[in-house]
Amino acid sequence: MTKLTAWKISAELAKRHTQDMFFTEVKNGPTWFGGHSRIDALAIKKSWANPCIVGYEIKVSRSDFLKDNKWQAYLDMCNELYFVCPKDLIALNEVPESCGLKHVNENGYMRTIKKAPYREIEHPAEMYMYLLMNYAGDAKPPFRETRYEQIEAYLQDKKKTTELARNFKSKLIEKVATLEEEKNRADYSHSAWEKERQEYQKMVKMLSEHTGSTYIGNPSIYLKNILDNSSKKAEIIAKDFEHFIKRFKQNNGVTD
Repeated sequence: MTKLTAWKISAELAKRHTQDMFFTEVKNGPTWFGGHSRIDALAIKKSWANPCIVGYEIKVSRSDFLKDNKWQAYLDMCNELYFVCPKDLIALNEVPESCGLKHVNENGYMRTIKKAPYREIEHPAEMYMYLLMNYAGDAKPPFRETRYEQIEAYLQDKKKTTELARNFKSKLIEKVATLEEEKNRADYSHSAWEKERQEYQKMVKMLSEHTGSTYIGNPSIYLKNILDNSSKKAEIIAKDFEHFIKRFKQNNGVTD
């Protein structure tokens, strides 16, 4: 089972905000100012009439959620605030009234367990300034992550790639076997057809020798000619035999 990291969850959130501006590791002031807050992910709807800022606090461990006492500071940074975590890490009754909850499974499927209430806030000018300074022209993945998460993500992707290659190899072997079987059937059918063709040619040759008819490329016409010629020869033989009997009777004084 693939372990869900904060980076993976951020990537899944980004997929759901392709029409919005999406950022990770957003602060509400300059880094050198010690009193700033930093939210894990933020999505800003592109709308003058109905602006909406959605904040996400990502949790991948139970202990991280239980000791979190910073989330209240994020309320002034967004209109809606969600906790996002692996499935069943945070229960519905543990979520504050002012927040929502989303669960993510190992396949990336995300489900909203609780809808976050919309809150009117003053536009966070310092946060906007931070975004302008740090993300202008680059408000999209790749996301920031720790070196450990980079290595872990690489190893997981490598494992998936290896499994994919093995599955493809297995399917390819099956396909080759199927094609070989079809080829063998085709070869057998061709061999049987070739034997029939050779027998047919022998039959044509034999008939030609015994009837004097020449094969003209059309089997039905050829056979008709053979039968017609045979009938004519039979009539001639019958007439000749009749004349022979008549002369025999005359020469020998035989009467009917």
